[in-house]
Order: sequence, then C-alpha cells, then structure tokens
Amino acid sequence: MPSPVVLPSREALLACLERELPAAGSDDALFARARFHGVTSLLYTLPEAARRGRCADASAFMQACRRDAVDISMWELAHREELARVLAALHLAGVDALLLKGTPLSFTHYAQAVQRDRGDTDILVPEDRRDVALQVLEREGYRRGVGVSGRFISYQADLVRVDRRGARHHVDLHWRINNSQILAPTLSFAELAAHAIAVPELGPHARAPSPPYALLFAAMHRAGHVDAPYRVGDEAHAGGDRLIWLLDIHLLTAALTAGEQHAFVGLARAKALTAVCSEALAATVRAFGTAVPPALVAGLANAPTPERSAVLLTASAWRHALAELRALPRWRDRAALIGEHLFPPPAYMRERYADGRLRWLPWLYARRLGRAIRRTSPGVPSRWRT
Repeated sequence: MPSPVVLPSREALLACLERELPAAGSDDALFARARFHGVTSLLYTLPEAARRGRCADASAFMQACRRDAVDISMWELAHREELARVLAALHLAGVDALLLKGTPLSFTHYAQAVQRDRGDTDILVPEDRRDVALQVLEREGYRRGVGVSGRFISYQADLVRVDRRGARHHVDLHWRINNSQILAPTLSFAELAAHAIAVPELGPHARAPSPPYALLFAAMHRAGHVDAPYRVGDEAHAGGDRLIWLLDIHLLTAALTAGEQHAFVGLARAKALTAVCSEALAATVRAFGTAVPPALVAGLANAPTPERSAVLLTASAWRHALAELRALPRWRDRAALIGEHLFPPPAYMRERYADGRLRWLPWLYARRLGRAIRRTSPGVPSRWRT
C-alpha cells in the first residue's frame, strides 16, 4: 500500500475555489463552492505552517469547514463499521465485491480517511450476482431509491439505510462499471478482481482495484461526467472537474511506481482510453500543477487508432447520443435503450417531473421528451442520460 502523497496546500485549494467566484466573493459563497467540490473537511485538516486571512483556523470560513470536518468524522466512524458488516454479509452469500472510487482511496491514498468526503460508497459485483447482492442489502436493512431502470439505461442501484444512531448510509451497487454504453464494456469485474488489493481498514473482505486500474477508472469516471449529470446534496450538476475527483487523480498519479506507470499506459492503450486519460491528467495539472511522470505523457500520446471514448470529452449532445447508440451491437438493443430513456418507470417520472399543477403521467412523459429533444440539439451540451 503506497504512502500518502503530499496534498496541495490549503492556499492552493482556496485559489482553485476563488477562481470560480467574483472578486471578493463572500465566505458563504466560498463555503458553498467548497462543499460542492467536496473539500471542506480536507481544507480544515491540511497542515500549514502559517495561516492568514481565510486560511486562518479562526476565520469564519474555516470554522464552517471545521463543523463539516467534525460531522464527517463522526459519520466516517459509523460508516466504516457499516461497510465491514455489508461486505461480510455479501461474502457469506457468496458474492464477490469490490470497492470503487472514494471509499478505498480514502484509506490507500489520503493521510486521513476524513479528508476524502463522499456521499456514498460504490460497490461493484459480478453482473450475474446482481440480484443476490440486492437481496442481501435488502435483508441488511437497505431500501432501493426511485430511479431510472432497464436493461441498458442504468447498471447500478442506489440504496440507503439509516442505522440505530441516525447515520445515513448510501450504497451505489454497480454490476457494470459505468452507465455509458461506450464505457460499460471496458473493464469487467473479473479483470478488476484479478488485480485487486486489500483494504484491511474495512475488514477482511474489503478489496479495491489496484492503483493502475484505479487511476484508469478515475479518468473514466471524470469523462463520464463531463456532460452526464450527477447530484451533490439535493442539486443536479454536470462537469467532470470537481476538485475531489481531480485530487483522486492527482494522488493516484503521484504514487504510481515505475512498474505501475507502465501498466497504466498499457491499460489506457489496450482499452482505447488514451484521450480520456490524457485529458484527466491535464485537468489535474491545471488545477494543482501535478507532476505527471514523462513516461505517462509519452505513453498516452499518439493513440494508434481513433478512440470512440473521446466523444465523451468534446462531442455535441447529438453526436454523443449517436455514439452511445452505436456502442450497442444490435438494433433491437438500441431501440430498447431509446425506449428506456423516453419512458422510465412511472414512480420515477412522478418524483422527477411532477409538481403541484402537473401530475398526469402522459404530460410528464411529454415534458421529458421535450427536454430530450432540446438537449440533443446540435451545439447543446449533453444531458442525454438523465
């Protein structure tokens, strides 16, 4: 397990946040941006020799960050215990599982787990064990949220449990690595599991992708959200450059050994993801001045063939939608995906689109269709997978 890499300074993180605000933005506005980027507890826990202005522990901004850090610390203790329990239950039922994204990285690459804020824990299981895994989580007290569903539109389920102390535990159960048809086939559970590492802090059954795979996955995750929306708290956002995601890429990149660098480049080229990975590394350089090893830069340059995944970074909504459809091999599957986008389950439609004046289901579907047409017009950033 690698030693934690030195994180950007408190001043550097604040500079990233302040670039998004008008001159002399208020402490409240700055704190709202820090919360969106998932760095409030990290800001408070970063060591500094000298702190002035907003960086000072006594400032109103840092006191607000301190309150978040305390809350997250308390949740972290409860969630660590909860995850060990869930992973043990899955293991007992014969379900292999891997932890993805922020939860394992908080132990393997951050100095303290509390520094890696997260709203849920992502767990990947084999596709043929999805139903068993869902049954296990339901027996453990988890309830599935209302969301889009179908064979193609979503390869994950959001589940939540409130424990006896009132702590909320969100689990995103995945049976494929991404909802994008372009990215979903790229990495199988079996391949990730074959190169997994242990995360002993979360119990004997906790495993996660090895560093080269974790970095590849982090780059894919960023690309998947350049246009596809995600939720922070109760609000929907789009864009792949949340600071906490870039920090994951920064830390993973800096901690790679020479052998792991070679393995990462080989994976990126074999999976036709060199453009996705190059842009992810470039984003961390812009944000934090990450010292990307020359071997990575050279290895990711000059992809041998055009890469379908590059469409996720720059395409218009219309081209993005077409690329997603073309990623499915059969016309009937493409038709099914279109139908799942246009006609999600009624419970989802009422929760997502209904208001006090408009609850008639046909009108709700018409509203969704209208939004889909607008969002896939040429030149409009894609929200096609909403």
